[in-house]
Amino acid sequence: MKKSILRIVSKIAVDNLSKHPELLNFPHFSFVIQKNKVVEWAINGRHEPSLHLGYHRKDDVTFRPKFHSEIWAWKKAKGLLFGDTFEIVNIRLNRKGQHKFSRPCGPCFELLSALGCSKFYYSSEVGFLHS
Repeated sequence: MKKSILRIVSKIAVDNLSKHPELLNFPHFSFVIQKNKVVEWAINGRHEPSLHLGYHRKDDVTFRPKFHSEIWAWKKAKGLLFGDTFEIVNIRLNRKGQHKFSRPCGPCFELLSALGCSKFYYSSEVGFLHS
């Protein structure tokens, strides 16, 4: 993946950070990339995901379930993808707009790999990593 794409998606994430509904918690942004172009992007959403996708903590009454951003981005992009393979970029930011660790969870990694994701890039405190 071109470094220019990583700069573009980082800028989109930072520019939209103040509007993120999870600004006080863990704001995630995910981007679907195909042929070095951003196809679609999404944030972790505040609605009840299916059992295996998202955050479910029933013991904390203040916690709101959230849909993982990488799955939401894929759902938005699936009709726009041409061919079988695509890449995902995951970004988590703190309130100051600094990158934090955002490796996809195991279920998201497995599902998106089965759907055609050839590589995952994710933010960290030392730059972008990939798997």
